[in-house]
Formats: sequence, structure tokens, C-alpha cells
Amino acid sequence: MVGEGLRVKRLSKEDRERIILELAKYIEGRITRVLGVSAGDIIVSVFISDDWPYEVEVEVRAITRLPVQGSELNKIINKAIDEGMELIKRKLRALGLKEV
Repeated sequence: MVGEGLRVKRLSKEDRERIILELAKYIEGRITRVLGVSAGDIIVSVFISDDWPYEVEVEVRAITRLPVQGSELNKIINKAIDEGMELIKRKLRALGLKEV
């Protein structure tokens, strides 16, 4: 299990839901592309708190079909999370929001 957090200002419920879906899909897709045929069950959970300042939390659990060393799998997951969080940060900045 790997996780990361981000705090931002002022998001509507619709924005939070859109960000959750977009971030989860991006991370799952990125891990699947990197692992290829080894990709098995990949579960991505994204949570955005209801209260300001909002916190974005990501948790990923992956079970591979073919053996992948734990440290290598963690690197793949961490990279996907980092890339996904950077994507979301850019989108939030475009909305006029900033990291706190």
C-alpha cells in the first residue's frame, strides 16, 4: 500500500468528484501500461475531504499476475501516484487553486 496527500483550497462537490475519477483512472492506467501482461488487480482509492482545506489522499493496492519484486512494484506505484498528483496540481492551478 502506498499513499500521498495534497491540500488545496475551495472545491465544489462536482469538482471533487471529477478529480477523484480522473486521478484514479490516470493512476490505474499508468500502472497497467507499465506492468503490461503482469498487471493483475489494481485498486486505486482517492479521497478528497469534505471540509476546507481539502486534503487529497491516494491509496493503491496491486496484485500482479506475474511475479514482480515488491520494491519494483512500489517504485512503479509511487511514480504513477507522483505523476497523477502533478497532473491534478496543474489542473487545480488552472482553476485558480493552490497547494497549502
